[in-house]
Amino acid sequence: MDYASKIERQIKDDLIERRQQGERFSFTVEEWTGEDNKRYANVNVHTPDGTVHHLGLIRIKGSMTAEACKEMVAQRTAHFGLNIKSDVICCTSDAASVMVKFGKLMECEHQLSYAHGVHLAVCDVLYRKKPIQLHCMNWRTKFQTMTTLIQTTAKKWTMTA
Repeated sequence: MDYASKIERQIKDDLIERRQQGERFSFTVEEWTGEDNKRYANVNVHTPDGTVHHLGLIRIKGSMTAEACKEMVAQRTAHFGLNIKSDVICCTSDAASVMVKFGKLMECEHQLSYAHGVHLAVCDVLYRKKPIQLHCMNWRTKFQTMTTLIQTTAKKWTMTA
């Protein structure tokens, strides 16, 4: 048995044992594009005690609809002995529109990533079409203005789907 198969077996055994003890899980899903422009989805399972199991990268070919994403996650979690309908209580993803729809299709709670929301909020503020006239403000007013804009914009990106 090679090293990867050994680790996969350990993860499966741990998740199945935890499931038999009545634990339920949360997971994160993230889409990623490599330097070679190939797209992948990453699925991580989070246990109640804080353990995180990486379930591997899944190659995405072509476009990925919310329905296809849900099926991909269901297949990957099933491979590790979990049922997304009964064993998962929450999932977290970024705020891309396909992931928002994915969250609505899921039977569990869905939380959009705060980190991604803050990133989008900062980009909204920095690259807004109508620039803020910061040059005429003192440093405290500039800071307060930028903080308020980021906080206000972040709320739009981090609301539960």
